[in-house]
Amino acid sequence: MPWKHCPCEICRRDGIDVIIFRGNNRLRRRGFQNTDVFYRPLQRALAGEPVEPGRAKVQPCAQLDLFETLETTGT
Repeated sequence: MPWKHCPCEICRRDGIDVIIFRGNNRLRRRGFQNTDVFYRPLQRALAGEPVEPGRAKVQPCAQLDLFETLETTGT
């Protein structure tokens, strides 16, 4: 019961809820960050610019009006 021994006001006020909901909030923040990381290259791809997030290139596909992901070959 670490929240009982913690001197901070939050642990004293909220008790076990600090431990239970801490993980949920961390996952929620991480989800927002992942959405932002995806959104930036998507906006560039929608503008018609080639985008290289990590190891894949995303380019507009004119035939399907979709985006296809092409693995880079290192060239």
